[in-house]
Amino acid sequence: MNSKKLEKKIQKYLNNEVSSQEMSSFIDLISKDSILRIFKNSIEVHNLLLKKYNVIDSDTAYLEFLSEIQKKKKIHQLRKRIVNYTKYAAVLMMFLGGAYFLNQYIKEDTIVFDENLLEINEESIVLEFENGKKIQLTNNANQQIKNTLGTLVTTQKGAVLNYQDNTTSKETLIYNRLSIPYGKKFQLLLSDGTLVHLNSGTTVRYPVQFIKGLNREIYVEEGEAYFKVEKDKKHPFIVHTKEQNIRVLGTEFNVSSYPEDVTVNTVLVEGSVSLYEINTVYEKEKAQVLKPGFKAAWDKKTALVVFDKVDTQIYTGWIEGKLIFKDIPFKTLRKKLERHYNVSIENRNEEFDQKKYTINFDTEDIYEVMNLFSKIYDMKFSIEENKIIIN
Repeated sequence: MNSKKLEKKIQKYLNNEVSSQEMSSFIDLISKDSILRIFKNSIEVHNLLLKKYNVIDSDTAYLEFLSEIQKKKKIHQLRKRIVNYTKYAAVLMMFLGGAYFLNQYIKEDTIVFDENLLEINEESIVLEFENGKKIQLTNNANQQIKNTLGTLVTTQKGAVLNYQDNTTSKETLIYNRLSIPYGKKFQLLLSDGTLVHLNSGTTVRYPVQFIKGLNREIYVEEGEAYFKVEKDKKHPFIVHTKEQNIRVLGTEFNVSSYPEDVTVNTVLVEGSVSLYEINTVYEKEKAQVLKPGFKAAWDKKTALVVFDKVDTQIYTGWIEGKLIFKDIPFKTLRKKLERHYNVSIENRNEEFDQKKYTINFDTEDIYEVMNLFSKIYDMKFSIEENKIIIN
């Protein structure tokens, strides 16, 4: 086939104009090694990929394209043998020393886990008042929460605590602390209208009511939070972690500072933020400014900062319940799975920890995730003492 005909066929595919009847022959065509080489080296096709996937890295676009085709091919081949396989939203790729590797065939064994063997404990969200009193919250309650004096502190509606209507003192700072366990997420609507999304395993401390004339300050003691900060030029909004401070006026950004992480990662979606060390007074000239679309990785030991341009969706997808990983070691990936699903995963195969994956999950539960890893990457799993074991 000449190159013009090939480009036309790929253009048709990228425009989602390939019918189900044509897909089989298209997959057979593109799977040929000679065609793949032409495809990868074609500048015109490269531009088409950039348009479809909206990425800058041509290798990434190429791998995503191959992965999508490979997935369609496997589903086509195994449709009659694997019931409901198409419900998997994950697209998996693996990089070994920078080289692409994807298993050509899925193992035919369809069940790895007996769901009854793994018991996932439901832990409560905990709200702590200034006086130390604690109450447990669920994600589906609708209630008014008052202090011991009968003063309205916050209103809960589902997975949101709303502090905008509280009747506490507007002259004295009073703090609450909210702790989110593994496997759950929650939201805060602060008294100024700032919305905060809280990821699994996160603890934050914040004022019940911001005070006029003072900075708006909140403490992410550990975990991950996404902020949509209400603009107020007279009252800067400052997020404190254990290692750094983040100062903004009004913007959207994500900050992640789990205890096991070696860096505090701040990703800016829009607006502008300034980073500076804890226990120091903010000075505009000395603070490090983060631009939209960039990530600042603040080393916890050295306080050195590395800035990288990133796809912000990778770092904010958790807000919508998605798990998006790009070229990260399995050791890091499985820790995120533990937090997301509230499970314990022990890896007894060190080789897997060093391999890097690009993986997207959406609605899959932990059983589907583990079964998918087993089928595609031949990982051997078992469940022992309510723990997932990788052998």
